[in-house]
Amino acid sequence: MSHSSYELGLVGGIISQYDGWETAIESIRPEWLASAEAKEIFCALQKLYATKTMIDTSAVVYALGGFSTHWPSTISDALYGSSSDSPMTCARIVRQHAMHRELSKMACALASVSEHDDVDAVSSRIEALQSAINGFSTGSGSVWELGPNGASIAAFAKTTLDAGYKSGIEALDMHYKSARGLLTVVTGAPSSGKSEFLDALLCCLVKMHKLKFCVFSPENFPKENHALKLIDKMFGKNKDRKTHRDMDDAHIIQAAEYVGKHFTLIDLQDGDSCLDALINTLDKNWEAIKPDGFVIDPWNELETKLRPGERETDYIGRCLARLRRWARKRNIMLWIVAHPTKMKKDDDGNYEVPTPYDISGSANWYNKADNAITVYRKRNSRYVDIHIQKIKQKIHGSKGLVELIYDNLTGIYYDKNNCPEIVKKEADQHEIQETM
Repeated sequence: MSHSSYELGLVGGIISQYDGWETAIESIRPEWLASAEAKEIFCALQKLYATKTMIDTSAVVYALGGFSTHWPSTISDALYGSSSDSPMTCARIVRQHAMHRELSKMACALASVSEHDDVDAVSSRIEALQSAINGFSTGSGSVWELGPNGASIAAFAKTTLDAGYKSGIEALDMHYKSARGLLTVVTGAPSSGKSEFLDALLCCLVKMHKLKFCVFSPENFPKENHALKLIDKMFGKNKDRKTHRDMDDAHIIQAAEYVGKHFTLIDLQDGDSCLDALINTLDKNWEAIKPDGFVIDPWNELETKLRPGERETDYIGRCLARLRRWARKRNIMLWIVAHPTKMKKDDDGNYEVPTPYDISGSANWYNKADNAITVYRKRNSRYVDIHIQKIKQKIHGSKGLVELIYDNLTGIYYDKNNCPEIVKKEADQHEIQETM
């Protein structure tokens, strides 16, 4: 593979924020890049990084002069037409190539030395050669000592011992609390209510903590219907279990205005429904919406863009790593709904309980997630099992089973042991009817 392919692969990997991109940008010097275009892109990336500006395709293009230039095409080549190696691998190869070029020059200079040359001049050339070799050492690591950082550790302990947001559903809060900077993967068999559960959880967080959420959910179409379901979940927890069906137009408009203060729905244009487009849309509108959390529901609605020679499992791994870093930088909660692979039913028409390892495409759905949840219910049942399959930090919960009851009228989920009598009665009656 050509030198320029690795140099473009380096800048492409940094723009995509693949694993190791920060170390790569810190360990490479612009003068080590032979390609003028790769060097210019890299310099722009360094400036964005130094000013703590969010790095994405649009930011780099604007830093280089805008979309009317040749840079969008060049950056597209860097993202999709160059080396598919990681930024750290590309950085290592770029560094090696630069070192070889420099050493070749100096070797030629030393080869021209004769026995009549001044000893000091020869020694100076040898020292310059040694200095050049040393100059390609990255020295990019760092040491973090615990002792001198005791005060920082104590402050961190105080702020995180009760970290995470409770939903108000006591059984769920014992096992799972939503927390900023963490990626939660939600899966479940078809028609198990993954989207319904996640929407209900967000509504609980709004009611408990006045948070704001941004949701990309193409399956919840049309958006007006999605909005009505959110209204029901927000206002249906009342004595009469009133929903939008009980409201006149004025009350629906008023309810929509309130829900609109806490929920923003995202849409992507046909033909541009990839992860880059989704993140760019959010970044461009960030100041206007400033969400506390973001939902992708479901993952397979996003267009897959494999790099040359890249496997789907590697693609998913780098996308999840990028999203997790992005969520941490933005200090938001992140949920992704992902469907499992084709599953078999038992004789009663029920699926087995899937795990994140069963999600289509990659075991990285488990490996890269901070938390993992499976929503499960038997066919047409209103009793729902929430399987907490992974919790990375114990301060946010623990693995286990949460038993809930789904109110089919309002879309609200209740703790099985703390449920309105009428909701439980309807669930039991529905269960009996289904078994008859």
